[in-house]
Amino acid sequence: MKRAIVVIGALAAVAHAAPAGEARVAHLAAALTELRAGDPYALERELHEAIRLRCRTGGATTSCMIGVARELCGKRSCLAAADVIVTNQHAERDLVDEPTRMRLVRTSSDYHAAVLVELRARYAILAAELALARPAASLALQIDRLCVERDQIARRCASDAAACLGSLPYQRCAAALVWFASTEPRGANP
Repeated sequence: MKRAIVVIGALAAVAHAAPAGEARVAHLAAALTELRAGDPYALERELHEAIRLRCRTGGATTSCMIGVARELCGKRSCLAAADVIVTNQHAERDLVDEPTRMRLVRTSSDYHAAVLVELRARYAILAAELALARPAASLALQIDRLCVERDQIARRCASDAAACLGSLPYQRCAAALVWFASTEPRGANP
């Protein structure tokens, strides 16, 4: 009897996870489409500037950033793309260490453009992992699968590792890969 309950509980968990997984994949597919349809760098710059102006109080709060994105994307179809951009903006401090950020402040005429180049290098590491992952029916599904499975075991990087990304939350992994797959590399002045 106990085995039957465990099996039914496991099947219910899988059945409940399927719609959530399908919704994640649909959101990733929408973001890929929206970013590829326009100029993703222009949208990123527009969101960055609007958030900087409207969400000044001691670092942008998530609710303020979401409000700015909703307002900016009001009549446009860009909310999924804006979600990727806002997630990547939140991830900046986790993906680019403080010494690197300080170097960029000292040596770059446009810090924001320089940090985007630096982030792209980090995203490329994830993209290499994606290229080595087993193929899926769509890019969105492959990104979802990698980001769900990637950190089932904690990842740590050696301090001298040249190319390593430690554990990342699903949202940051997926947003980084969607951005990387949807944009062309640009120099220090995107």
